[in-house]
Amino acid sequence: MRVDSYNWLNAVQRKQLHQRFSAGRMVFGRICRVCLCVICLLFILVLTAPEKVAAAKQTSVKVKVNNTYTASMVKKGADWYLDTEELQGNSPDNVQESTISPGGVQYLKVIQSKELSSGYYFFYKDGRLDMRKRFHTLNTKVNGKRFLGEYYFGYDKGRLYNKKGWLTLGSKKYYLSSSGRKYKNCWKSGYYLKDNGQIAKSMKTPDGFYVDCDGHKCSKEEVRLSSLKKTLNTMISGYSGRWSVYVKDLRTGDSLTINNSAMYPASVIKLFAMESTYEQIKKGTLKKSSYVSSLLNQMITVSDNEAFNALVRMSSKSGSFTDGCRTVNQYLKKQGYTNTECHNTLHPSSSAYTSDGGKNKAAVKDAGLLLERIYKGKCVSSKDSKEMLNLLLKQTRRWKIPAGVPSGTKVANKTGETDDYQHDAAIVYGPKTDYVVCIFSQTGEYNGINGIKKLSAKIYDYLN
Repeated sequence: MRVDSYNWLNAVQRKQLHQRFSAGRMVFGRICRVCLCVICLLFILVLTAPEKVAAAKQTSVKVKVNNTYTASMVKKGADWYLDTEELQGNSPDNVQESTISPGGVQYLKVIQSKELSSGYYFFYKDGRLDMRKRFHTLNTKVNGKRFLGEYYFGYDKGRLYNKKGWLTLGSKKYYLSSSGRKYKNCWKSGYYLKDNGQIAKSMKTPDGFYVDCDGHKCSKEEVRLSSLKKTLNTMISGYSGRWSVYVKDLRTGDSLTINNSAMYPASVIKLFAMESTYEQIKKGTLKKSSYVSSLLNQMITVSDNEAFNALVRMSSKSGSFTDGCRTVNQYLKKQGYTNTECHNTLHPSSSAYTSDGGKNKAAVKDAGLLLERIYKGKCVSSKDSKEMLNLLLKQTRRWKIPAGVPSGTKVANKTGETDDYQHDAAIVYGPKTDYVVCIFSQTGEYNGINGIKKLSAKIYDYLN
């Protein structure tokens, strides 16, 4: 027979059980009431949150517009608005409605704000502040200030930029006036600014000048090689010592020059002694004997120093080296070699050191001009030019400019070297174009030879 377990409990146990059950119901009821209160509170917060957020985000700043009337700048979210209703209501009687249109440029004198500063701003037609950093094309007068052209509103919140000088936006550069206006179609700070305000590069300007790839003034011949010049300058900046480079494309006439200052030329001075000797022969003041021909060959092909000393002495009636220097220098000056002079003997040699008081000097552009004349058959005469070219083609010192071009390339060159100088001057015959290249360096042997070779390779690759 089944007996209910509850009946087995005594009276005390039954009473305790009832008490526990009643207490549990009370706790559960309290928990339910608390949960209900929380849910109601959250519901109220959700309903009122947008209004509170909107109120928190909205800021109002008092401003004086165009120094004429007071208005408010109201911040709604991330945007700022000029309060148009307040403008209409507070404008003086003598201010026309068109004057207080919120669109376009307005001058705001901010009474007190950490977010806005006084200055000129650009507004959309609905009164919203244009906070983009950009140029605006204007033709208007605001607050007594005339705006005509393109103006940069680039300060915080789109305020008008009013700092004179260069402005860089990404990869573009502009030159601005103190009022933020973009300069166009004019020269500023050494650069020509085009119709869009950017620096003119590698072109002829409307006023007849030429500019290179960086916008610097240059000759017409230097325009096309300006990017090569920039590359060579970058390479040279990594080399020790002082460097000079001259390159001329003999097909197009384009050229570049880097540091045309005179240096001690070492044996490159023999190029100029060679031309002067042929001139003396042409004039009849020097006979072209087998001895003279031998001296010319030795001076150029193996760079014999005593051959140079002897030919300079033979350039004078007295047989004096210093008198010979005078003859050579008069000829060089007449030919337009403005940075080249002969003053002292070369050594090691069998001669004693002799000087007229000066020191030999030459510049890359002078050496380049001489080689160009040889190439074109205009150095002394066409016949003499061919003979000089043949001597240069027989040059035995080939480890500088010739070492930087492909094997088998025809090169006519003359080197010069001492412990402190490394030079080479050459005519290079390429598949696309022939060119003259002259590289002088005041540096050590290793750096000079390797630097010239690398520069020669870069020039050849660019032109051919």
